[in-house]
Parts: sequence; C-alpha cells; structure tokens
Amino acid sequence: MVRTRFLLVSGLAASGLFAGLAQGQFTYDPFNVLSVRDTIKTVNLGPADNSYGAYSLSLDWQAVIGDPWSREAQFALANSPDPMDPNLVVYKFIDAPNAGRPDNGATNGDPATLNWSGRLVNDYAGGDLWFIARQSHPGTQAHWTNISLTLEAFTPPPPPASLFVGDLYEQSQEIEFNTFASQFDTELALYDSDGTLLANIDDTFGGNPGTSQLELPQGLSEGRYYIALTGYNAVFSDGYGVDLNTPQGSEGGAYTFAIAGRQFNGTHAPDTVTWFSFGVVPSPGSGGVLALAGLAVVRRRRSLS
Repeated sequence: MVRTRFLLVSGLAASGLFAGLAQGQFTYDPFNVLSVRDTIKTVNLGPADNSYGAYSLSLDWQAVIGDPWSREAQFALANSPDPMDPNLVVYKFIDAPNAGRPDNGATNGDPATLNWSGRLVNDYAGGDLWFIARQSHPGTQAHWTNISLTLEAFTPPPPPASLFVGDLYEQSQEIEFNTFASQFDTELALYDSDGTLLANIDDTFGGNPGTSQLELPQGLSEGRYYIALTGYNAVFSDGYGVDLNTPQGSEGGAYTFAIAGRQFNGTHAPDTVTWFSFGVVPSPGSGGVLALAGLAVVRRRRSLS
C-alpha cells in the first residue's frame, strides 16, 4: 500500500460551533463535513475548556461518488490545519483504515455510523482544535454528517494478563516479531502501557500463509508493551480493545510467536486473545539483547487502480 500525505485544500471555519460541558469532558456541537475526498477538508472547532487525554467520535457516513468505502474514512485532530506548521501538534491521527478503524467500517459504500474512541497521542492542553477529514481512496467522495466529538479525561485501563517474554535492550537497533511458523491465519497488534494501539498487522510474506509480522526499525521509548495475538478476523482499538465478534468469528490453532530470536509455542483457541508483554529498558552496558522501534504496517485492502 502506498501511503499518501495529507494535502491541505480547504479550511472550513466552524464559527458558531458551541460545546457542552460535563464533569471531566467537553463535547462540541454536532457538525458536518460534506464531499470528503482524498485531499483533506478541515474544520476549526475552536478551543475546549480544559486539558484532556482521550476522545470519542461518531459520525454518519454516506457515499457520494467514486465507490468510496466507509472503512476508508480517515481523520486527524490537531492544533493547526497546516501539516507544514512548525508548531504543529497532532492529538490523534487515524492514517489508515485498519489503524483504529471505526467500529462499523465496511469494504463497501453502504451508509454507516462510524465510531472511534481512545487515547490521544498527545494531550490536548488548550487552543483551537482542528478536525481534519479525508477519504483514503483517490477519486472518491463521501458525506460525513452529525459528527459528534467529545474530549475526555484519560484514565489508563488495567493491562491484560500476559506472558512476559523479557526486557529488550539497545533501542537503536532493529527488531521484528512474527508468527511465521503458526498453523492458522493470525493477526498481531501492539499496545503501550496506556492501552494505546500503536500498530496492527494481518498478513505478511515470509512464513506460512496468513501469518503476520511487525517490523520496528527505529525505536520505542522505555516502558512496558503488550502484544495481542489473535486469529483472523479481529478489530483492534485503543484501551487494549480486541473485537472478535465479527460475523465469521476468529480462527485458532497452533502458534509460534517469535521475538528477538526467541520463540514461544502454544495453542490459540478460536475467538480468544493470546497476550504477550515485554519491557524496553536502557542497555546494562555492553550490548543488549535487542532493539525496538517505530512501525511498518501492512494492511489487507484493495489496490489502487
């Protein structure tokens, strides 16, 4: 999949947008963004009243032209509509349909109500908040209406019970983990200690058919991280969210989970999640066991034509 940068084409000033305030949250009045396409549209929502670390978003989605899919809806929350702004702070960025994809997103043009929620990647601390909308497939358009955005206080969810595979050192080196030797169609997701979904992967090449690989070429900060191993078809979201209640359920079978030259074998039951965890710590001195990093994610979706 070719990743496409957001290009600023329009700014829709949302003067007259007011917000409702409840204990620990701030809700903007509903608004619309019409004819969303593969170049961005923006709305200045104005400032909220306080600092917030989480959000929830819902909208009604309707296809217009070009065979758009609701699963191709992408959005960002930022302090500026300009991606080249030197003072740009991105609070949330849904860059691809499988990264925090909406609850009801589909690979078709049927009308849908889409929902997202979770941790902001950077806490909102005041100032204008810009909503940035885009459909990822070129030549398509969709109407986004009844958009409801709430900023909320963030309380980290409890982490899942997991198999701890060890502490990982040497953050500047590359690492990958995979399920190449597994005997069923797997998916993997990576979360930080706040439950924020950092990356997820379905199929990759290099192992048995349908197996998965996450590559981390640049480095993660110190802390504890969690990996969810499931069978196809799962939907991942912030808060350690893993939705297995898809129409076809999720697969199971014998798995081999490989990380930093070590392998962990077991049996994964259908419609369940197998959790692993690891730490990223400073090197104890003369060389650590491995390195961790930023994310390369491959997603199953249609090709551009």
